[in-house]
Amino acid sequence: MKKLNNRLTRLSGLITILLLMSGCVSNAYKVGGTVSGLLGSGLILQNNGKDKLTISANGSFQFPKSYSDNESYNVTVLAQPSDPNQICTVTNGQGLLEGTDTKSVIIDCGPNQDDPSTYPLSGTVSGLEGTGLVLQNNNGDDLEIDANGDFTFPTALADGSNYSVSVLAHPQNLS
Repeated sequence: MKKLNNRLTRLSGLITILLLMSGCVSNAYKVGGTVSGLLGSGLILQNNGKDKLTISANGSFQFPKSYSDNESYNVTVLAQPSDPNQICTVTNGQGLLEGTDTKSVIIDCGPNQDDPSTYPLSGTVSGLEGTGLVLQNNNGDDLEIDANGDFTFPTALADGSNYSVSVLAHPQNLS
């Protein structure tokens, strides 16, 4: 009976090794998350300073490489998008894989305010009579106009962005 138990123990160990080698039992996990606000092209992420992933659209992403249980990850931006130039920031980019894939890395992209490829939207008002004129760009970014002259919307636009200036409120108290 003792010989049978030893053989069963060895057989069980052999089966476990074969399963691990065949990929049926896995401790391999993926690192991923979500990208939002991306307008341009050329965004490249990296994990742990070496595994690279090119991102071309908003939505979920996942690095193709698998990582071991209890292995750390550190997702950073290797290359910022261009056309238009943007700045993408990483939230929840560092952690430890603990028995499951991670999908909590957040990449948020927006205009590069310090880059010369963002431009103020401005114009000139003339013939204004009364008070209360409010201009709006792209259904937001409201700007009250009190007098004739030059104006600039508070939010700069990324190179290549569309704009649509409209009158949100017409002047009142006309003379």
